[in-house]
Amino acid sequence: MTLATGLGAVFGLSGEASAGLIYRRLLDYVRPYRKMFAFSILGMLVFALTEPLFAAMIKPLLDGSFV
Repeated sequence: MTLATGLGAVFGLSGEASAGLIYRRLLDYVRPYRKMFAFSILGMLVFALTEPLFAAMIKPLLDGSFV
């Protein structure tokens, strides 16, 4: 007998199917706000893509001033 852990154990489920079922149930709560959810995902992607660019732009400034 295997011991279920995590959220699957809380809901009486086990394995990969339990994670999929829980995720699907959580997404059902997001459905009325799908436009805002999509906008927030897009915002996170833009932030993740531009954050390294900011560091790359600042690097020459810092390298030149702290030598």
